[in-house]
Amino acid sequence: MRFNCMQLNALKCELVGRRADGSPVSAADVAAHGITVCGHAIQPLAHDQPIRYLGAHSCFDGSWAKQQQKCRETLMLFTRTVSKFKLSISKAVHMFNIFLLPRLELSLHYVHGPGTRGWIADCDRILIGCLKHVASSPVRLSHTALALALGLTLPSWLEASVKVSELFLRLNSTDQRWGLLGRITMLHECGATVDSSSPLSRADTARSSLM
Repeated sequence: MRFNCMQLNALKCELVGRRADGSPVSAADVAAHGITVCGHAIQPLAHDQPIRYLGAHSCFDGSWAKQQQKCRETLMLFTRTVSKFKLSISKAVHMFNIFLLPRLELSLHYVHGPGTRGWIADCDRILIGCLKHVASSPVRLSHTALALALGLTLPSWLEASVKVSELFLRLNSTDQRWGLLGRITMLHECGATVDSSSPLSRADTARSSLM
């Protein structure tokens, strides 16, 4: 009796990779190695074309620009909802904390590299700007002060917590692949000892390079 009758859908399969010299895999390479899905050849994707997997948009060239764009679109969707339905500040904050931030958490976990710091600051600015607009407040308050007063969790706070938690788990894991790679990268970035004189990488370039 057969229980598992599932098979891959060739139309939903994506292939991306590199040759030994680092150049992108081509359709000719796929054909030469006879790589097919249910008899259908797969067209390799360019390295700058994003792949959506489990909700994250990643590129093989290391760029997170598409994911950053998607996050901004999600933020704007929620902030437009606040304006369209004239929600109160308390309801807007509740919606951001309960529904918006969980949708952003995966992106905040993985997005890293140049431009990350500015992107996170922009996420904070969009939410705080929305709440200032709702309140019609002429007072210029810092994002941190306003978020603390309203009980709002800023995207930058969530980003720091998820990445630091990931780093802590990896450094203390006995796993010979996941944990070992984290410890090796930590030693490479910071050295065997870290004190007040140790040069540390800035957030805009390597805050999540250990992830």
